[in-house]
Formats: sequence, C-alpha cells, structure tokens
Amino acid sequence: MRKIQELELYIFENQSASPKELMEKFNLSESTVRRYINELMSMGSIRKGYGVIYANTKDQLLTFKARMNIQAEGKRKISRMAAEYINEGDIVFVDSGSTHMFLPEAIKNKKDITVFTNNIMFSMKMANTAENVRVVLIPGSVNKNTLSITGETSLAFLDTYHFDKGFFTASGVSMAVGYSNRTLPERDIKAFLMKRTEEKFMLVDDSKFGLSFPFTFGKIPDFHRILTNEKPEQGFVEDIQGQDVEILW
Repeated sequence: MRKIQELELYIFENQSASPKELMEKFNLSESTVRRYINELMSMGSIRKGYGVIYANTKDQLLTFKARMNIQAEGKRKISRMAAEYINEGDIVFVDSGSTHMFLPEAIKNKKDITVFTNNIMFSMKMANTAENVRVVLIPGSVNKNTLSITGETSLAFLDTYHFDKGFFTASGVSMAVGYSNRTLPERDIKAFLMKRTEEKFMLVDDSKFGLSFPFTFGKIPDFHRILTNEKPEQGFVEDIQGQDVEILW
C-alpha cells in the first residue's frame, strides 16, 4: 500500500491526527507530510483544523472507501474464499459492510447467479464488474451511516424470497456474545435474513474476533461457516471445536 494511503487510513481510523503525529508514526519528513495532507485535501478525504487534521466523515462515500481499504488484502482473500461456494443457479444475499467488496471481481465469470443486496456500494460495484450476474438492490430507507438499505419496506420485500446462500458480516464475533453489530437497523436485516437463508456464511477479518457490540443477531453455531483471513487466537479455535460450524482461513 502506498504510504499516503496508509496515512489516510490512520486518520480515518483515529478520526484526527496532528502533522507531528503523522511524521512520527510513518517516519516522514515535515515536507512530505505537508504534501500528503494537501493531496488528501484536494481529494476531499480530510479537512484541516488548527494544528489538527480531521477525517472528512461527513462524506460517507469517502468513509466507506477508507473502511474498504482497511485490511484490503485480507478482505480480498475472504471474498475469494466466499466465491468458491457460489455456484451456477444460486440465488444469494449479500449484506452491508466492506468485507465482501472484492466479491464482484471474484465471481465475475460465473453465470446464472442472482445476487440480492442492501449494500448500495456493493450493488454498484457488482453491476459494473460482474456483467453475467443479476443484481437486485432491495427497496427501503437509506442508512446514511452505512450506505445500506434498511427498514420495514426492506423486510416486507425480503419476506417474499428464500435464498440458497447468504453472506453476512459482523462488527464483532465472540464466544460469549456471538455475532454483533453497531446499529439496530443493520441487526434487524441480518436477523431476518438468517431465517430465510439455507446456507449461511459469516465473512469477517481477523480484527473482529473478541469484539462485541450492543446489537446481537446470532450465536456462533447459527452460521454454517466462518470465513476469515488469518487464524484466530488458539483459544477461539479450541472453543469453536465441537460446535456445528466450520471456520476457514
């Protein structure tokens, strides 16, 4: 990853940073940091305050882009793994999040597949990348924080379908809590779709293990497979053994 992208991700992850902090963190000269800051400002990614650089989180497209670049290689690996389970004739659901944003590239050559999603950015990438895949963006209200579709209209629409496979994401995965999410509308969609999906896959990068958030939507055995990019801590792997779920990395 280019150094300027690493710097951008650091600012988004921390919401703000001082030029001195960036110099020390990335071992860069003052002039180089200044040049990177100017370039990111011209792109609209950041804004300057008095001695502080802020992530431009008012622009949700830019925020989503930054989230997608975090653990990019790991997410690409997870998407390739997920693609292996998508077969000709499948009707699948892909939910919100950035973990599976590399899936369109991984399935672009597959045929006779229909993908339903409530993920606005994912639907756009799928439509542009995988010409042979039918894409259905479900109706409903736009959640501006996640760039996804949620709400009662979404649930009513989805109630008329049954899916062969579902690819879900979570903000946190823990043995004690299970799968959890930061927002209630996202949780409601996930929980509802779990009941209407034959084979369920959880797609999470290794940073999500051990975390828990307020809104839970399932226990560990509720999913058939967990696909991740790196082997979780040995304790988690040992705890999951004996439960009816397969974890792959």
